[in-house]
Amino acid sequence: MKLRSVLLSIMGWLFALVFVVLLILVIVNFIDDDLNPEIQAILDEKPAQIAKGENGYFAWIGMAGPENEAPQAWGERLFQEVLATDKKALETQKAVELSLYKSKRQETLKRDKIPCHKIETCLQAVAADPKAAEEAMQQGRVTLARGDEALRFAAYQEAWRPQASLHSAMINNHFTLWTPLAATRFALKAEKGEQDEALADLGREIAFHTRQIQGAHTLIETLVAQNNLLTRYQLLSQYLAHHPQPAKARAEKIAMLLAPFPADAASLKPAMRSEVRVISRSLLHLKVVPIDFYSGQFPELLLRPFYLPKATINQIYQWQKVLMDADDKSGDEYRRQLAEYRKLLGDNNEQIPFAVRNPVGHILNRIAMPDFGRYFLRRDNLLAMRALVAFQLDLLKSGTSQPEAIGKAIENAKLIHPHTGDKAKWDAEKRTIGYSDLPEGKELVIHIGKL
Repeated sequence: MKLRSVLLSIMGWLFALVFVVLLILVIVNFIDDDLNPEIQAILDEKPAQIAKGENGYFAWIGMAGPENEAPQAWGERLFQEVLATDKKALETQKAVELSLYKSKRQETLKRDKIPCHKIETCLQAVAADPKAAEEAMQQGRVTLARGDEALRFAAYQEAWRPQASLHSAMINNHFTLWTPLAATRFALKAEKGEQDEALADLGREIAFHTRQIQGAHTLIETLVAQNNLLTRYQLLSQYLAHHPQPAKARAEKIAMLLAPFPADAASLKPAMRSEVRVISRSLLHLKVVPIDFYSGQFPELLLRPFYLPKATINQIYQWQKVLMDADDKSGDEYRRQLAEYRKLLGDNNEQIPFAVRNPVGHILNRIAMPDFGRYFLRRDNLLAMRALVAFQLDLLKSGTSQPEAIGKAIENAKLIHPHTGDKAKWDAEKRTIGYSDLPEGKELVIHIGKL
C-alpha cells in the first residue's frame, strides 16, 4: 500500500509538472509578434501591369500550347487558370494541377537529339554534323516558331500572381527545347556563312532575355532568363573561336551584343522580395488551413498553438534582408555581406531547432531554410561571362594571340569574378581563360581558340 501510494504520488507530480510545462508553453505562445512593416509592404505590393496585348510574357508561356492556337492566346488562358489554382493552393496548402496542360502540344523531339543540347560544344557539334542540325530544327520547327513569337513583342513583364504561394503551380512548357533549338539555328547559319543573319538572331534573343530579366519578379523567371543569356554569351565565345575572321569583320556588331547590363537587369532584389512574399504568405496561411482529421493531420492541430507565423517570418526576413542589402553593394563590401549571410545560415544550421517560444517556427526555419546565396553566384557568373567574352573580342580585334601577350593582357584587364574576388586565369596549354575554383565545385571558362 505504501509503494502504491508513493507511485501514485510520483505520477501525480509528473502529471502536474507536464501540465505546468504545457501551460507555460501555451502562455508564452499565446500572442504572436507584429509583422515587420517591411514584410507587410512586400505583401501589399502590386505593380502596375502593362496591357496583355503588348506583353510578350503570355506568348512566352504559351509556347507549349496546341499548334492551332496562337501562343499569346493560349498563354493568356493558361495564366487565368494559374490565378484560380493559386487561390485554391493557398487555401488548402496543397498543389493543384493545371487542367489546361491536357491540351498542351506533345513534343516528339527529345532534347538530347538536338546538337546543341550541350551548349558548351554547340558550334563544334553542328560543324561535325550539319544534317543532324537541320533535321532537329525541322522536327522542332513549331516550338522554335512559337518561341520566336514572344521575341517580337517590344515589352515583357511577368504577370502578377497576387496569391502565389509555395504550393502554387509552376508554369511548365517547352523552354528547355527552345533554347538548344535556337542555339542550333545560330550555329548552323554561322556554319553556312550566313553570319549577319546569325548574329541578328542572337541579338534579338539577347534583347528579349534582357527584357525578361527586367520584367521578372519571381526567382524562377529570373533564373530562366539568366541561364538563357548565359548560353548566348557562350555561343558568342564559340563563334569568336570558330569563325575568327568573319567575327573580326563584324566586331562592332558583336560589341553591341556584349554591352553591359542595365542596372535593373543585374539586380536580384525583385526576386528576393518575391521569395519573401511567397514564403510569408504560405507561412501565414499554415496557421489557418483547414484540418482533415481523417487524413492523419490531427498531430498538426496539436502543434498549432506552438507555432507563431509572424515571429517565424520575421526571423526569416532578418536573414534575407542581409542578402537584399548585399545586392546594392559591390567589390569587397559585397563579398563581406555574402560572408555575413553564410555565417548566419551556418549558425542557424548548427543550432538545436527548439525554443520555448515558437518551437514549431524554429524547427521550420531550421529544416526548410533555403540557401539563396547560390543564386547570387549564378547572377555573378553571368556578369563574369559577359566580361570574359568582351575581353575575348578585344583580343581578336587587337590581333593578340601569343600566350605571353595574352597573359599580360589578362593581368592588365583585371578580370575579377564579382562573387569570389578571384582574378581570371590563363591556361596557355588549353587556351582557356576563366575561373576554375568557384563555389559548389563549378568552373567558368571560355576557350579562345587560335584567334
